[in-house]
Amino acid sequence: MSKYELVREIFKVNDNIATTRQMLDDGIHTSYIAELVKSDVISRIRRGVYEWM
Repeated sequence: MSKYELVREIFKVNDNIATTRQMLDDGIHTSYIAELVKSDVISRIRRGVYEWM
């Protein structure tokens, strides 16, 4: 499973919302989270909370 697929699965099971902690616990690095935000794949709702776009 690719990192992208893993992140998508994290969001899918949480109604398209995920926290930094949830992603870190599954091995997703903060730099990859930042890359997803910059690419408009996810958006930051508030500190540590993201929504799938």
